[in-house]
Order: sequence, then C-alpha cells, then structure tokens
Amino acid sequence: MERTMAEHLIQQGIEQGIEQGIEQGEKRGKIQAKRETLLKMLDLRIGSVPVSVANKVSRMRSLTRLDSLLEQVATANVLDDIDWK
Repeated sequence: MERTMAEHLIQQGIEQGIEQGIEQGEKRGKIQAKRETLLKMLDLRIGSVPVSVANKVSRMRSLTRLDSLLEQVATANVLDDIDWK
C-alpha cells in the first residue's frame, strides 16, 4: 500500500522525535552519572559533603563543567581547592 506524502512526512517526524528523545535521555543519564560520581569522589577525598555543595551539583546540567569538577576533585584536599564558579 502506498503512503501519501503527508503520511510519509508524519512518519518521518515521529521517527525524528523518537531519535531526539533517545538522545536527550542518554544525555540526562550521562549527566546524572557524572553528578553521582562527583559526589562520591567528594565524599571519598574531602569527607562529608555539605548540603549546599550537593544541591549545587544536583543542579548542574553541563557535561563539560562536571568533567572539569571531576578533574579538580581528583587532586583536591579541601573544598576550597575546587573552583565552583
């Protein structure tokens, strides 16, 4: 059975939407994993993580920023060694 141009465009839009949704979900998963890793590393390197820092980390949405913080935490001895800006 042949599809109309409208049906073809609708199907194409649906497929594109699904693909975008998957990509967004994967990015959110990566962000969440990095947040959890950052908090775990802070706990191991520094000790108890203040609520204010945990809240700040939980609001972060940039993979690049989270990567930068992970690198800093790897060598930090105290929270002041980390550039939170």
